[in-house]
Amino acid sequence: MIEDSVARLIDESIQLEMNLSDLYFFFKKTFSEDKVIWDKLADEEKKHAAFIESARAFSKDESQFPSQLVSAAIQSVMDTNDALTELMGKYEKEPPSRISAFRLALKMEHSVGEIHFQNAMKHDKGSDIIKMLKELYELDQNHIKRITEYMAAQGIE
Repeated sequence: MIEDSVARLIDESIQLEMNLSDLYFFFKKTFSEDKVIWDKLADEEKKHAAFIESARAFSKDESQFPSQLVSAAIQSVMDTNDALTELMGKYEKEPPSRISAFRLALKMEHSVGEIHFQNAMKHDKGSDIIKMLKELYELDQNHIKRITEYMAAQGIE
């Protein structure tokens, strides 16, 4: 049933944002010289999760969620969650270098942004869910910009 799939997509998407928050919090503890940016990003990812939670109201309108979109999106989000979980396990044993941490953050923001963008472009342009996906995409782009600018200011390539 599409409603169950939509609920699962929402759950997985919330988990993705929380996983990113956990990753950034880990980087905050690991790289004290960068704690301000990591703390802000971690907090904002939690806010993204809350924003996605608000999508549950849209999930009652099954017409806003074409079944092929939901299936593809669930798999993409699950794959990204699995990759993050695996990385966190690895990093708890051996943290990444500072440069690797920033590069990973950029990679993850691009990946999550791409998920939001692709889902938005496959959707009906006027729906509430499309507006939410576009806003999430813009937030992801803002993170990419801020991380890139911070890296440049810190001399991190």
